[in-house]
Amino acid sequence: MTEKTLRRMLKVRDLQSLVSAAADIGRIARDIGSSKRPSGRSRRPQLASATPISLFARRLLNERRQREAALGADMFADPAWDMLLDLFATQVEGTSVSVSSLCIAAAVPSTTALRWIRAMTERGMLVRHQDPLDGRRVWVELTPDTFDQMNELLGSWMEESD
Repeated sequence: MTEKTLRRMLKVRDLQSLVSAAADIGRIARDIGSSKRPSGRSRRPQLASATPISLFARRLLNERRQREAALGADMFADPAWDMLLDLFATQVEGTSVSVSSLCIAAAVPSTTALRWIRAMTERGMLVRHQDPLDGRRVWVELTPDTFDQMNELLGSWMEESD
């Protein structure tokens, strides 16, 4: 193995470590910014933990981060899809996501993430709710139709991958 090859491998490992750390920070931020929705507010059953389909959605997100680490994030930015996957997984798991946490999960600058949140809200894909306990926080969730479409799509992909 040449020194040049070794240096390239180390750079990729460093980049993968950085992307992995960024994903961990995003999860921590989401956990801090997320909480169980007060009773009566959720349209979906409250589940205590991850399910196969939510784990599948998270695996897709993780694979995207790995691809970005290996080939460059600038070629593969798809913040709308990342947000849809993250929101779907958290809703299946019975938790809520704040706007700020969703921006972090999108892995793009906040201004870009906010534009996508606004666009998807205007298209009827997302709904925003003011936090009744903290007026500074806004929760975001998939609309029932978008949730059902994501559930159908990811469910079919899961079946195909088995």
